[in-house]
Amino acid sequence: MNFIRRTAAALCLIAAPALAVAEPDKDYKYNADGLTLNKMIGRTTVGITRDSSKTWSLYLGRDKSVFFTFSSGKTASATWEKISRRIICFKGLNKDRPNDKVCKRAASLGRGTDWMTVNLKTKDGKTVYEKATKGERVGSSQMVYSHAGRKSVDQASFVADLAKWPGYVVVGRSLRDGAAWSVYFDPDGTMLFTLGTGKQASGSYRIKSGEVCMTFPKSEGGVTNLNGCYAPKVQDGKIRWHRPAKGSATSELVYMVKADLPPPGPRQLERLSRDPYHMVLVDPQGRTAAAVNRSKQGSIEIYDVAARSKIDTYPAFARDMAFSADGKALAGTYKGDVWVLDVETGLERWTHARAGDTPFSELAFGPDGRLYVADNEGVVTVFDGATGAQLHSAQAAPSRIADIAVSRAGHVLIGTDKGLLAMGRTDALDQMTPVKDAPAAAEDNGVYNLRFEDDGSRFYALYKDGTIATGTSGESADSAQIDKSLKSGTGTTYVMAMHPSRPELYLSGKDRQVFLKRPSLEVSETYPTVKGGWRISTEYLGDGGAMISHVEEKGGLETWARSYESYKRLKDVPYSAKTAANQRVAAIAAAKKDVADKYRALRREVGALYADGSCDAYEARVGELRAPDRKTDCAEAKSKRETAARYEAALEALQCDEAAAIRASEGHGSAFKETKCRERVERAAAQARFLAAVETKDCAVVRELAPRFGTKDTGADCDMAVAMETDSPRKLYFAAVKFDSAKDRPRAKRLYTEVMNRFPEDDLAIDAANRLTALNDMEVMEQKQAESEAALAAAQAAIAKANAEKAEAERRAAEQASKARAAAQREAKAAREAADARARAAEARAREAEARARAQAQARSQPRRNTACDHVAPGKRFTVKGGGFFGIGDATYTVIGISRQGGFVTARMLGTDIQKDFSCNRVN
Repeated sequence: MNFIRRTAAALCLIAAPALAVAEPDKDYKYNADGLTLNKMIGRTTVGITRDSSKTWSLYLGRDKSVFFTFSSGKTASATWEKISRRIICFKGLNKDRPNDKVCKRAASLGRGTDWMTVNLKTKDGKTVYEKATKGERVGSSQMVYSHAGRKSVDQASFVADLAKWPGYVVVGRSLRDGAAWSVYFDPDGTMLFTLGTGKQASGSYRIKSGEVCMTFPKSEGGVTNLNGCYAPKVQDGKIRWHRPAKGSATSELVYMVKADLPPPGPRQLERLSRDPYHMVLVDPQGRTAAAVNRSKQGSIEIYDVAARSKIDTYPAFARDMAFSADGKALAGTYKGDVWVLDVETGLERWTHARAGDTPFSELAFGPDGRLYVADNEGVVTVFDGATGAQLHSAQAAPSRIADIAVSRAGHVLIGTDKGLLAMGRTDALDQMTPVKDAPAAAEDNGVYNLRFEDDGSRFYALYKDGTIATGTSGESADSAQIDKSLKSGTGTTYVMAMHPSRPELYLSGKDRQVFLKRPSLEVSETYPTVKGGWRISTEYLGDGGAMISHVEEKGGLETWARSYESYKRLKDVPYSAKTAANQRVAAIAAAKKDVADKYRALRREVGALYADGSCDAYEARVGELRAPDRKTDCAEAKSKRETAARYEAALEALQCDEAAAIRASEGHGSAFKETKCRERVERAAAQARFLAAVETKDCAVVRELAPRFGTKDTGADCDMAVAMETDSPRKLYFAAVKFDSAKDRPRAKRLYTEVMNRFPEDDLAIDAANRLTALNDMEVMEQKQAESEAALAAAQAAIAKANAEKAEAERRAAEQASKARAAAQREAKAAREAADARARAAEARAREAEARARAQAQARSQPRRNTACDHVAPGKRFTVKGGGFFGIGDATYTVIGISRQGGFVTARMLGTDIQKDFSCNRVN
């Protein structure tokens, strides 16, 4: 399987700066970030006494247990309770008083954290603290380092022998301010220095003549003042950190521990993705890597090797991939498709879809740029890598080809799924010859990985069972011969990676991973498989010592260093590499945008030809479009557009029958549109009839069509016009009565008036006058009634408003009265409470006065002297059981002050600045 061969090549070609130092272990970073009480839980913390530099340690268990180890070798156990963010108390240290608590207060954050004894008390319902030793500015101890878990700490760990320092973490503290610092001395001559402020700086060191000389580059600003030589000297049981050039000590060394270095062998640099992958591949130039992401629909991810960052994604899937010799083209196969991608622009160069059901399997570029693609039936097809033209094909093997490789010398090497290994020439693919002395072919032991040396003189073949074979190509294809083979012991194996410059091979199988020397196939290093799965495909990433893999079981894409030394060099990506990768991303985006803009313009131009019916011009250009955008029915579409135009023109001219004929003969049109056309014709005829009736005053027709074409008054206007033209007073009067009955008073009054004016001598004039008077009286009466109703409504509204205002006023008054009563009750309660308080205070003062009087009387009647301190004198020493550090062990104190009347002494613990008060009875 060629996909295994092409997995991981080049994400770490550019090394980090020479002084980059890897942190020795997680503990070092944990301490560099600073210690707090929360960060001590579940860890062993090392402390140093300020006066004697004694080393002690404690382990804070997550179950609230604590274990102490003191410099004397004694141990103690107790329980702990966190009081606040900075105060912790220990209970059970004093076995004579198991309920007593010893409380310590730590700084909020730092290195060399102060550890001060405090007493707790309650004030105003809150727990507060006070210093156990008044005037104490700093704690009696400092916390200088911590280790994960419960760990035994060497109480005399620090040494003055510089030869033992490489590979160790040395912890010191400043003599000026007590700030703790730490430095890791890497065996390779580099170091990582962490100051008390938390700032870190990388440098180099050398040990000579009892001195360690440190050098920090100018880029590590703020620490170059540490440049110079230092010598450890034992003084008063302590190791001072002298600068011979200045003749003074600046610090003392307080702790030293061997760094927990990682085991030898490969070490992960970073995890690029957690998605599942099928394969990864790196180009021969070591500049670009490609990975097949098989999550969701699948995609090809393109990575910049130097920056170890993704720069492009191609929406496709691949069973196998291959880079061209110059690294600018990437080819892939999936089922019956072959595609070639331009890596620099992210654009597809060409694709080929194969007819039939036989899928392609593996592929490889030849030195001449041709692409050799094998399939599941043993056929190899050759394509022009630049144009995609199919050149020829030949039956190269009897079964599925599991991998194919092409050398610069023109040799083609194939391996099948049944273990056949054969070689031929690029110009005679049908004349493949089995390689001499190759391992015997087997049904279940296919050849899944093939490699040529750069000059093509030697090849390597990896079998599924972990067997690796190497041989020479010879002058002709039939002279290829295996001269050495080895069972690597890796178990089922698909991975063989070849270092681009060093004579080394890497194999990764289910059982183990192995590094071999080439061409001897001598095993140089062996390691177990990676935790969480096995590396299903791996490649070297150039000469930098890094590799890339995707892990079968846990998934994901990762880069890893060949060794711990290369890990330190490669863990940081140079800024210049990131900048170059960003430029590649911008160039790919610009190229894609330019092509997309040009294609959109082409699609618009060709689309305009299609829409205009320029079918000859369209057919000449349509091949430039992608298949989904092509239309092959230009003439038919043009004919349909012309038919549609004639049909719409007939409808617009209200030639409904002609439109129906077009639909019946040519199949274009809609019965619904034709129905609407006929409705328009009928409406036009009805409207013409209506207009004619209005003109001729045919009021019956006007009233019939008025709902469709007129207004609600159109019929009445017609009747009015006819009545006004009559010469008969009777017809005129009857028309007025008709309007009067219909309650159309304006027209009725006008016609009554017309009867009176035009026919004053007729008897109907009197009736018209009477009716007109009645109508006027009726209107006056209706107007007065309306005014009365309006006045009544206004009065009712005024009454309602007055009632609402009255209710609101009553509500406000009730609310104010309620507030006044509440205020009076509060004042009365406050007065009662004040009176009660004054009475209690007076009673208390009376009791105190009475008590003082009794005490004074008793003192006058029985005067005596306190003799408890008669046996004590300043400077006297005495021993207090359980008075040692944290209440452990005995301690000796010296009397420095006596209060004979009070019966107590003030004493200082021997060898410290700790002062305490004791009863004179405890001074033995």
